[in-house]
Amino acid sequence: MTDDYEPWPGYLPPKAGEPALHRAARLGDHEAISSLMAAGADVNAVFDIQLDPDGPDTPATPLMVAAGSGDGASIETVELLLALGADPQQMLMSRSVRRPWAGVQLPARR
Repeated sequence: MTDDYEPWPGYLPPKAGEPALHRAARLGDHEAISSLMAAGADVNAVFDIQLDPDGPDTPATPLMVAAGSGDGASIETVELLLALGADPQQMLMSRSVRRPWAGVQLPARR
């Protein structure tokens, strides 16, 4: 990669229609995550994060979004989502959420 590399803006978050919980997970906004969950948000909801506008669908849960985020989420965000019931075993398009997103090792569910 060269120093003058700039990603195409269409690939960058936020994606059109991004649900509030996915946004909070991506940003690592723990207060918003807790508030949304208290209001009944689905911690395992799926949203197409569209990694490639011309490619296949890329469904992701808030847990997957947090684990792969470069926008503020941390291991604490992942742990919060797990504590609130996020399912690391959820399968999406034959892939498990436990896939190594951004090199983060998701803790085993207790």
